Amino acid sequence: MDEAQVRLARSHFYGALTYVDACVGVLLDGLRARGRLQNTVILVHGDHGDFLGEHGLSRKCAAFYDCLVQVPLIAYGLPGMAPGTRSDLQVEAVDFLPTLLAVAGLPAPPRINGRNQLEIIAGRANARDSTYAEVGSRMPLAPGGARAALRDALDGISYDVPLQDLPLVESGTFFLSRGWMIRTPKWKYAYYVDDTPEFYDDRLRSISG
Repeated sequence: MDEAQVRLARSHFYGALTYVDACVGVLLDGLRARGRLQNTVILVHGDHGDFLGEHGLSRKCAAFYDCLVQVPLIAYGLPGMAPGTRSDLQVEAVDFLPTLLAVAGLPAPPRINGRNQLEIIAGRANARDSTYAEVGSRMPLAPGGARAALRDALDGISYDVPLQDLPLVESGTFFLSRGWMIRTPKWKYAYYVDDTPEFYDDRLRSISG
């Protein structure tokens, strides 16, 4: 994107944030007016970030840049966390389920990947030493792989086959890359199938790739 397009995209993005902030305010005001705010836990989060012009790109793609994988997370009313607290705990989205179940006094199902953050906040359990992310799809790629699928999509070629047999682009996703990422407070390693892996230090300088 050029500078004008980046500015336009950012203005729309910030406008959306302002709208969401106003909606959360309406929710909090309503709970407060009904005397229920003190007994309510609220989690506001995103499922992915946005380039917003970083790397000259917009929206998102199948990559592990921080602007995409570090998602917004605001928690209100969690036991053990004072209002206005900013935490540097490493948290994954899968942690929301056991945490909210614990708040409600309900047991978490067995064999889940999430961790109850209340135990960590209270010092009764160790925080995560790393976080994990993955991207991709189990849908089959077109003959020739991701590049062929992208080329067909750009050429307007459609595949007249059952939905479950469609390649990635035609099946409604742009995940032309598949990979996994692990991150600690100091290091980040991203592995991509059929592409160059990336390794960064705590200042996110590329060490090898």
